[in-house]
Amino acid sequence: MPISENVACKTCEEFEIPVDDVFAMWAYREEVCDAVVASKFGHHRALAAELGDRLADVILKRIDVQSPNLHKIDAVVPVPSHRRRTSLRGGSGVAVIAETIAHRLRIPPIQPLRLTRAIKKQAWLDDQQRQENVRDAFGPTRFYGLLARAVNSSSVAGRHILLVDDVLTTGATAGEVASTLRKLGAARITLAVVARSIRQPFS
Repeated sequence: MPISENVACKTCEEFEIPVDDVFAMWAYREEVCDAVVASKFGHHRALAAELGDRLADVILKRIDVQSPNLHKIDAVVPVPSHRRRTSLRGGSGVAVIAETIAHRLRIPPIQPLRLTRAIKKQAWLDDQQRQENVRDAFGPTRFYGLLARAVNSSSVAGRHILLVDDVLTTGATAGEVASTLRKLGAARITLAVVARSIRQPFS
């Protein structure tokens, strides 16, 4: 179910996401919903890779036809996953999707961010609660010692980041992650998602 270039939804207009471009491959409905949910689990790693491969096709098409700025992407960053949730699922589907895209685009995948506190599952919350749930929940990844901040800043500062997630609903999580990347100095952020949730009639 591809999304038309000429439609907008009320949800997307209500919540501003601090990114420069957004690419959504499908609407989050029916079989797409089933595939995305299944891809979150480690035993469906091949499915996550297939979704990443198809999203990479969309991005490459945009590079060739519509978006010359995409030629200048410097790094691919997956939206960070909750460690406990990732452990229970046996892996991170978003990370696999991002790694697949990075391989296709021949761009290094990096993870300069981490969750700094526990958050609730966004699907259980209403729109306002989603915003509050992830506010200030992300920060630089900690490696070892005092070099961590410098390492993460240099991996993001002044660069064009391709931020990857599986589903865009209100944009609360992607927006918070993008804001954190901006604080680390990202010059440009493009958000690419497998699917976009359409919950309101088109305008």
